[in-house]
Amino acid sequence: MCRDRGYTPVKNDHVLRWKVDESDFYSTSYNLIAGSTGLPVVMYDGVEKRNTSVDALWGIIPFWTKDLKEGMISANKSINARVETLEESRLYKPLFERGQRCLIPCTHYFEHHWLDGGKKKIPFAIKKMDDDLFSMPGLYGTWTDKETGELILCYTMLTTGANALMKQVHNGGAHPGRMPLVIGRDMEAAWLNPDATDNELRDVMGCHIPAKELKAWPVHTIRGKNARTGADVLEEWSEYKDLLKVA
Repeated sequence: MCRDRGYTPVKNDHVLRWKVDESDFYSTSYNLIAGSTGLPVVMYDGVEKRNTSVDALWGIIPFWTKDLKEGMISANKSINARVETLEESRLYKPLFERGQRCLIPCTHYFEHHWLDGGKKKIPFAIKKMDDDLFSMPGLYGTWTDKETGELILCYTMLTTGANALMKQVHNGGAHPGRMPLVIGRDMEAAWLNPDATDNELRDVMGCHIPAKELKAWPVHTIRGKNARTGADVLEEWSEYKDLLKVA
């Protein structure tokens, strides 16, 4: 399931779209990897009574975790939360009930396609067909290291069943046929709104972006020692450009 995403911020869009302060910005990154710290999310600050963008750990450290080493191992397993079972989860249900919701801004994300019965994986980059900035809804939590007193902000990304395009891309691994929940601009405010109704939240969680609104293309290495981290990570791997049947 999705472990890599990219975000290249557009300042004016960021301010107007999420109503965050002009000082709440972060640097460009084309390949953000799950399990890493310092990754951008947008959330509502109940103290300041405004939206804010903050850096956080991608992956929830469970509240019952005893130490940071154990917590980081657990966080790497909780980077994605299935929207269908969200309210049944011991880990995610409390976050959802407390309204700890966030948006995960993206310009693109990556998913692997399996070839030769899983012997080879080809990474694909996915973005909006109109090249618009988009966001994925998530949940955030906090965990305090009892040894150091450090407070760690962490988050997870909501996932749903794949559309026709993503079923072809994400065809293997432990959880094939899944994709991040990608929502429209009109739903972003509702997800961040602390006073959102149950119906508004259900509408967000039931969103299913059509395949025709996304485009996907094969790219080169996104992980490991040879992983690309600059703009070249989005260059098409021409050898596999005709791998998918759905445009």
